[in-house]
Amino acid sequence: MTNNNIGADKSNYLNTLAAGLVHEIKNPLNSISINLQLLREDLQDQNTGEDSKMLKRIQLLQKEVYRLENILSDFLRFAKRHELHLENCDINGIIDSVLDFISPEAMQNSIRILKSFDTELPECNLDSNAIKQALLNVILNAQQAMPKGGELIVRTYRNGGYIFIDITDTGVGITKDEIDKVFQVYYSTKKTGTGLGLPTAKRIIEENKGTISIRSEDGKGSSFLIKIPINIESQKKNSMVREANILIIDDEKDQAEAIAESLRNIGYKCSTAVSGNKVLDIIRRDRIDVVITDLVMHDIDGMEILKETKEKSPDTEVVLVTGYGTVENAVTAMQKGAATYLLKPININQLRAVVDKIVEKQDLVRNNIELHKQLEEKFGVAGIVGNSQQMHRIFNILKQISSTTATVLIMGESGTGKELIATALHYNSPRKNNPFVVLNSAAISETLLESELFGHEKGAFTGALNQRKGKFEYANNGTLFLDEIGDMPLSTQAKLLRVIEDGRIVRVGSNEPIKVDVRIIAATNKDLGELVKEGKFREDLYFRFNVICLRLPPLRERQEDIFLLVDTFIKELSKKHGKKIKDLTPEARKILFRYNWPGNVRELKNCIESMIVINQNDILDLNDIPEHIYKSNKNALPGPVFPVGITLQEMEKELIKNTLAYVGGNRGETARVLGIGERTLYRKLDRYGLK
Repeated sequence: MTNNNIGADKSNYLNTLAAGLVHEIKNPLNSISINLQLLREDLQDQNTGEDSKMLKRIQLLQKEVYRLENILSDFLRFAKRHELHLENCDINGIIDSVLDFISPEAMQNSIRILKSFDTELPECNLDSNAIKQALLNVILNAQQAMPKGGELIVRTYRNGGYIFIDITDTGVGITKDEIDKVFQVYYSTKKTGTGLGLPTAKRIIEENKGTISIRSEDGKGSSFLIKIPINIESQKKNSMVREANILIIDDEKDQAEAIAESLRNIGYKCSTAVSGNKVLDIIRRDRIDVVITDLVMHDIDGMEILKETKEKSPDTEVVLVTGYGTVENAVTAMQKGAATYLLKPININQLRAVVDKIVEKQDLVRNNIELHKQLEEKFGVAGIVGNSQQMHRIFNILKQISSTTATVLIMGESGTGKELIATALHYNSPRKNNPFVVLNSAAISETLLESELFGHEKGAFTGALNQRKGKFEYANNGTLFLDEIGDMPLSTQAKLLRVIEDGRIVRVGSNEPIKVDVRIIAATNKDLGELVKEGKFREDLYFRFNVICLRLPPLRERQEDIFLLVDTFIKELSKKHGKKIKDLTPEARKILFRYNWPGNVRELKNCIESMIVINQNDILDLNDIPEHIYKSNKNALPGPVFPVGITLQEMEKELIKNTLAYVGGNRGETARVLGIGERTLYRKLDRYGLK
């Protein structure tokens, strides 16, 4: 019998043993659970103090039964070894399906999911169902690490023959003592954890020829990095080019070329230099990721190259190679910034592993920088599109108030971007690394609104089976965005006013105040002044909110921003739907420009998305415009009216002048709206003196 057969028989035996053991335990466990439920029903109708104690004990026992069931299920999943069903898989698609599954719970727990996917990833040869389970275990672990809410950041990227999945949370983190134990069976950092989720994930990933590692800092979140090999066919199709430039320096040309060839064979771009003096010119001129240099050469030594490289290009890593290895030399090299130190004769597998690790680390750092840049672009002031006078005024106010803790009221019609402004305020404030929690006052019934805001104690009302924190507690040290504040009931308004005044909340069903530090941003599409007169909104609360008030203009009042928004949405939504839309025809632009946009920016964005989805070429045209917008005349903005007797030249001059004003002086946009070339427009501007 072969070793493989012995291993398979042993695995099958363990599977059978585990399944039988779980089955035998679950049978009496099921009986206990049913009888506890029946006992609870018998006691619920009675209301003596003794019965109340019994109910609490039953609830505790039911909780423990549920926990034991989870442990058994995880144990069975961990023990189960099944044959891999390998297929070509889209990693981004698998991750998306897992995120879709957990997103409702994430939203409920004030966890924002951010994705940064490499859309050019090749397929991997994996057991998709098993990998989905592994990713679910890791992502659920990250979610559980953020009991007060936070951000779950998932990104994918490729390096060489591998795909990397980085799952980062902004949760409680893991201590140095615990980090080496997280993949140990039955070890858990959470009170309710089974200690099998992460070990199961690790085993599945390793069965699929991958690896998983963790980086964490207590109190600052954790990052799991999963490395999965691309299947061989995909590697061949993509010619396995690795995005890193390696420079090898050795005064013996054959040695340099041999090292270069060993790295080129696994996809790296390599160049060589036999003179140390020429190296500095290369580093200044080209982007070099890794320098591999001999320590002892005739014209310049490796230590000098290390020093000069780090001065000219701090991000470039240097590997020193020598035949004279001592501890002192290694320590000196590391102190001066060398990535590592290799001894001759070089083992090419060791060399490749060293370079892979260096490049992987560089990619991780660059991806982190890029992700932070994307977050700033998406949620910062730069993510708000507008070039009109009204929007410049909004931007100036945002910059002045972002760093404060002042309560802010944002007023504007539906679709004007109130939540976007609130998000920008948070992400440009000192609180940006703490939770940003959103609550729509109009979307929750009056009976549940107070519980959502302030939380409740167990037994506070029918259905309150457990203690629950409210949005204020989740937003502690962060920002709470209260949308549709004008729809908030008067009774809740009074309690909200008290929180603003003394910074304390009281859970429903409790008398104990809880201190919170929360910045409040409120928004409404109603006239709060009128609601005060009608007795539907508290005057004192209105005065509290009205200290800093941002009034967002409707889109019809900032028409000059329409084409800027259109171009932004075309770029964003084309990428989302995998299309390459180049532009919008002048005729289509005119229709969009003249429409009244009662739904404001949101309606414009939905319109562009609809056009992109149904478009069959790379230019959006009249046929792509939604019918209600195309046929709408009563909502169209009036065009200029010219009196009888005016000359054609005077009409043309006035038309150009008005169009320039509408698009904020942008000559390119003016030419596109008028359907003429830019050179023609410039000649007419000169002719009419409209510079």
